[in-house]
Amino acid sequence: MGYYHIELDPFSKRLCTLVLPWGKYEYQRLPMGLCNGPDIFQERVNTLFQEIEYVRAYIDDVLCLTSADWDDHLQKLEPVLEKLQQTGLKVNAGNSTFGASQVEYLGYILTREGLKPVEKKISAIMKIKAPETVKQSRSFIDMINYYWDFWIRRSHVLTPLTKLTSKKQKWSWGEEQMKAFQTIKKIVAREVLLTYPDFNKPFHIYTDASKTQLGAVVAQDDKPIAFFSRKLDKAQVNYTTTERELLAIVETLKEFKNILLGHKIVVHTDHQNLTYKTFNTERVMRWRLILEEFGPEFIHIKGKKNIVADALSGLDIDDKEETLLQELFNLTKEDDVEDIFPLTYKKICLHQQQDKDLLAEMRKQTSGYAFKVFHGGGKSRRLIVKDNKIVVPESLQKRLI
Repeated sequence: MGYYHIELDPFSKRLCTLVLPWGKYEYQRLPMGLCNGPDIFQERVNTLFQEIEYVRAYIDDVLCLTSADWDDHLQKLEPVLEKLQQTGLKVNAGNSTFGASQVEYLGYILTREGLKPVEKKISAIMKIKAPETVKQSRSFIDMINYYWDFWIRRSHVLTPLTKLTSKKQKWSWGEEQMKAFQTIKKIVAREVLLTYPDFNKPFHIYTDASKTQLGAVVAQDDKPIAFFSRKLDKAQVNYTTTERELLAIVETLKEFKNILLGHKIVVHTDHQNLTYKTFNTERVMRWRLILEEFGPEFIHIKGKKNIVADALSGLDIDDKEETLLQELFNLTKEDDVEDIFPLTYKKICLHQQQDKDLLAEMRKQTSGYAFKVFHGGGKSRRLIVKDNKIVVPESLQKRLI
């Protein structure tokens, strides 16, 4: 409701006129739903907190950064609340968090140790059920192959699944296929989790809807940064095709609002009717008003090119399936797909210290060898280099190649 604290000038009031059967009415204050509303409100919020250096604000999300000390937290919080009170703004206590060690903000989980990925970005992928037919298997494989350039070295992982799509192969889903299916989902999820949004670039949303499910992918530079999928309830199943397709867009924008709002958005849909601003029902009118706040550009694409969203809306999902999702977030070892993940300085340092031959060679031949210190996770680590090049221990050489 913060928008209503901004009074409109006379010219803007005329532009925000509602024509009703019993007369014309002008908005006196900034209404919700205008495409430039977020920009105007953001400017006011920036001006409000410009003198408080430890405050970050995005639209109506105010982030107050303090130390781990509780007294310091309360001391720094007081001027923030006073500023809001002086301006007439109120804080919704039910939607607020105080004294938290971590918080979700603009597509990130901010913690004391640094940034962490947001779980909901990949829950749609992790909850996909195993294919039960050749058609479903092909749909899943097509979705993975769509991002060929980004998910390297996955062909051998997909082999048990691709074999099932052959006309000469009899359908038989066993342990080998299930392991490949779960492994490729981990690979996809891990890559997406490690991809953060770039707010200087436009967001591209690909959506689709089937008779029972919604699906969407949010991407930048053709690389996915978030997936969305959910089943329709009993009432929504009876919606028209246009309403279901529009609902997929609305739900995706609402799900990732803290990432998308205020930035350029391009929606790609295979339902051409959505590219025209028509209002067939009150429900569509209400959803269109929600879209106006985001101000997306609509582009029609052919259904055969909407591969990923089509797969997410067509493949069955299991809302109760949390095991694999939790396993991914609690992952401390990279056993099953170790060769897929990139090597980190931490990993290389650990293996260097365990390589007795390397350490012995350093003691014998000191020239050329040196240590490079880097900091991460609150710890300092020493990386062994020779002639200014990283020394890869024998235990990691095969994986690197």
